[in-house]
Amino acid sequence: MACLAVAALALAGCQAGSPMYVWHAPSARASDGQIDALNQAVMLVGQRQYADAADKLSALLAGLRTAGDRQRSAEAMFWLGYCYEKQGGPDVAATWYRRAVRVYPWTPAARLAAERLRHLGPARPPPPERPAATAAE
Repeated sequence: MACLAVAALALAGCQAGSPMYVWHAPSARASDGQIDALNQAVMLVGQRQYADAADKLSALLAGLRTAGDRQRSAEAMFWLGYCYEKQGGPDVAATWYRRAVRVYPWTPAARLAAERLRHLGPARPPPPERPAATAAE
């Protein structure tokens, strides 16, 4: 199997270990209204109105994804994570950051999300469950 991979690389004019370019289809562009809404949400983040920004971003994200605007979809995911992080929800924030990294790994927003994930540290295990109270207690 490894020989097959080396042979394929040689036929393609590549050497083993050389970086390969991964092609991504060009991203479509969101509507002007969607772009304005994203900019307004980011302004709310700058004003520390995280709950309002998260509401706007949540409502906007599906439309951005439907429009095929990958860059702005990744940005919305990043900012959603940031809003939840600032509201004291690191687990929800990490979920959004991981989603941006997984779905749009080549975007600047995904790189920022990966940085925020490192800042948050490893995922925390859920707290231990308390044993059920017995009738004798």
